[in-house]
Amino acid sequence: MKQARSAIVVSLLAALAIPAQMIGQEQLTGQQQKQHTHYRLIDLGTFGGPASYLQNGFDGLLNNRGIAAGWADTSTPDPNPSFCFNPDCFVSHAFQSQNGALTDLGTLPGGASSQTTWITANGLISGNSQNGQIDPLFSGFPENRAVLWNNGEITDLGTLPEGGYESFASTVNSRGQAVGFALNTIPDPFSLAGPGFFPTQTRAFLWQNGAMQDLGTLGGSGAFAILVNERGQIAGESYTDSTPNSSTGLPTVHSFLWENGTMRDLGSLGGTLGNPTGFNNRGQVIGVSNLAGDLTSHPFLWTKNHGMQDLGTLGGDNGFANWINDDGVIAGKADLPGPLPQNHDAVLWRHGAMIDLGTVPGDSCANAYYVNASGQVVGTSEDQELCLIPTGQHAFLWESGGPMVDLNSLIPTGSSLQLTFAVAINDRGEIAGFGVPAGCAPQDVDLCGHAYVLIPCNENSMSDCQETIAGETAAAPASAEHLARQTPLANPRNSIVSMLPRRLGPLSGVHRPAAFPNGFDLTASPGATLSETSLMFPGQNVGTTSRAMTVTLTNSGGATLNVTDIDTTAHFAERDNCVGSLAPATSCEINITFTPSTTGSLTGMLLVTDNASGSPQAVKLSGAGIISHNKLTGACLLLRPTPNLWRCYLTGVQDLKQCPAGQTANEPVREEGCLFLPSDPSPLEDLSRSCSRSGSGVGGVCEAK
Repeated sequence: MKQARSAIVVSLLAALAIPAQMIGQEQLTGQQQKQHTHYRLIDLGTFGGPASYLQNGFDGLLNNRGIAAGWADTSTPDPNPSFCFNPDCFVSHAFQSQNGALTDLGTLPGGASSQTTWITANGLISGNSQNGQIDPLFSGFPENRAVLWNNGEITDLGTLPEGGYESFASTVNSRGQAVGFALNTIPDPFSLAGPGFFPTQTRAFLWQNGAMQDLGTLGGSGAFAILVNERGQIAGESYTDSTPNSSTGLPTVHSFLWENGTMRDLGSLGGTLGNPTGFNNRGQVIGVSNLAGDLTSHPFLWTKNHGMQDLGTLGGDNGFANWINDDGVIAGKADLPGPLPQNHDAVLWRHGAMIDLGTVPGDSCANAYYVNASGQVVGTSEDQELCLIPTGQHAFLWESGGPMVDLNSLIPTGSSLQLTFAVAINDRGEIAGFGVPAGCAPQDVDLCGHAYVLIPCNENSMSDCQETIAGETAAAPASAEHLARQTPLANPRNSIVSMLPRRLGPLSGVHRPAAFPNGFDLTASPGATLSETSLMFPGQNVGTTSRAMTVTLTNSGGATLNVTDIDTTAHFAERDNCVGSLAPATSCEINITFTPSTTGSLTGMLLVTDNASGSPQAVKLSGAGIISHNKLTGACLLLRPTPNLWRCYLTGVQDLKQCPAGQTANEPVREEGCLFLPSDPSPLEDLSRSCSRSGSGVGGVCEAK
């Protein structure tokens, strides 16, 4: 369910937790590269709205019969704009797709929106649907119910026997056992599905034979069942106590394995937050756990014989395991050494070794989401700018020892989508993911992206590889007017479906449980809000330092914000009074300066590392490095008299040229468009101050008076 593809590490990490051997990309390419299969693109389109989705994070979305399950926007605005179902605030319906046909699975009676979360080998689909009712314990919040679809028929899985109005299904197995979480009626400020957001306890459930069962907890108030395998074993996360930790503001969260009525604590790697991310039919669990101090996190493999083993990284701070197949091969990502923000490569863990899959050539980061039984790996790769957002840019395939190949090169040119994510590959080699149509930026995949399926084809047959568009194609990105009608809580980057982890691209670590919403007002936790998302500095002479620009950091949560580090990347520097503790509703200032070391457009980042959701928080920085042509002052001077006229020219160059309009440097005196410095040694200084501008544009004319 999480995006990782790794190999069995049992032989490697037994009792002594010996570090895995690392295999570099050069060790995998000794054999001659094979010719890659080409693919027919099926753009799954929409139901008339801007976007369609796959539940990345629960990667059972494409079975070995070639049936894909997801959901797609209609053209109808969400009737609950304060609690939108999707990031773009359009009504959406669950679908299944096979051979280019898109089938609307509908909703529960009265409900507006629905989604899928998993599809089994025999075609059972789990998901969630609204039912048209409002939760009486949560003012204005639409009721959501866990559901199953079987042969197109929808079943409401209900809520817990002890009461409650919300349930969410995460996965289902071929036996019809569904798992997820439900809310009861007992107040809980640390509700695991959304601390400070949901008002009551989160409880893990197993639904089978028409009844929902509460699985209990590891000792705390809440739990969440995330995965169920074909043996009926269940992996999830649970509070172990009710005492909030100073490092996170939350009680301790551990992964668990539930089997035959018993919930087993899988432990941690030293930190206080962790959750499972994948689970195979052999009972092997992968996941991610914070290390001691809760500032970094590592992927883990848990087995019955060896317990929890740290899978490690490529020398950097964090890693993530996304998927484990039944051979025990794990796919994921691992940070590389270096200053923050660290880049990460896609990796496999296989037979006790970590294999570095690298990135698409020219990119900075990559993440492997899925590995099938044949060892084919899919994921996403992106450049530095998109890595920092984070979001994907190039869907990739890695097979037969590599190297990684951009899937966009394996579909016909001129296709309707840029493939940005590949999130699942079945044992037939069919691939599912999402991409963006023309006019939709990769970072807006939630707002205007489309789900797709790739089918292997004969590249020598035009008809065999011809693209198919399954849904409607008239979808346009969500308009500013549409998003503007939302209340502040309905930030377009937040949504009900965001409470189930989709794992879109790289994560900086588990500084919160995976099921928590991103961006809601978590009053029981610290919150880090920056006054700016980007800063642009004006042109600055190379080697000189600009005036400072200020970013304000505010603790928007209800617990102490612990700021551990503030840093900037090349060409930018900062001074602040923020490192340390910041009480709720208080602020501090970060002053940033720009010192270009070269000419041209330059970019960087301000990164704030803390104990709030989404750390490190980032501000994009940009500016231009320039070189003045004036040897003495760096300004345009009034030179070379003509009858009763003076013109602005650049000095310090072989040929005199007219001044660019609006050029400034070293705070010169501006006289109606001509620029002068009071300290300029030119004998024309006194006369120049009496000039006024006539004419317009570059090289404006100054008349002597």
